[in-house]
Amino acid sequence: MGDRVDETRALTFDCFDKYLRIVKIKHSINYDSKSNDFLSHTKNYHSQREVDVTNKLINEVNNYKKFLIDYTDDEINDDDIIFFNYDNNRPYSDNTLRKKFNYYFDKTNVKRIRIYDLKHTYVTTMMSEGKELYHISGRFGHSNYSTTVNKYGHLSNKTRKEIAAVTDKYI
Repeated sequence: MGDRVDETRALTFDCFDKYLRIVKIKHSINYDSKSNDFLSHTKNYHSQREVDVTNKLINEVNNYKKFLIDYTDDEINDDDIIFFNYDNNRPYSDNTLRKKFNYYFDKTNVKRIRIYDLKHTYVTTMMSEGKELYHISGRFGHSNYSTTVNKYGHLSNKTRKEIAAVTDKYI
């Protein structure tokens, strides 16, 4: 979706609107470990945004919520944080999410990447699919699409070779 890890960690079930098919990015996680207020402001004003999503993603979030309701003794509400550790009554830490992320890489024998690398992969994939950088940038909450290009817009090997091949038409 183009969200930051701290924005993902702050998602609540009610951030997803199944009728409009959007997710509202309106919070970031509060990194003050002593605070009981788990949600904080996003990085900046432009980071607060609505991002189009598919019914498939919304259904997966709803299935996860149903799973929590059916298989835990915890009361699950719409305004609850999705990635919440009910054992210690706090949102999952970055470290815990990384461990879980790596666990599934190891389990499937897929080469490990950092969670943060997903943003790079997302931009590269969308660019290779021909999507406009302006729209990709909006999903990231960047006020200027040059920020997206400078941070995440590295061209894939395939794209670089395609660009080189186009040059042959003019030689």
